[in-house]
Amino acid sequence: MEEIRFYRASAKPYGPFSNLYRRTVEFEGEEFETSEHAYQAGKARKLAVRRWLMEAP
Repeated sequence: MEEIRFYRASAKPYGPFSNLYRRTVEFEGEEFETSEHAYQAGKARKLAVRRWLMEAP
């Protein structure tokens, strides 16, 4: 089996496999810019903390 290597979300042809690829993801009833945003939001136990995390620059 051939190994597929990718890192950047903009790299062709495998960039869309990156967790930083910009594609709206719905998680627990909320929409996030990337799967990485959803993953990080899922770590927060409190809704207020989740919102604070998602507002970070």
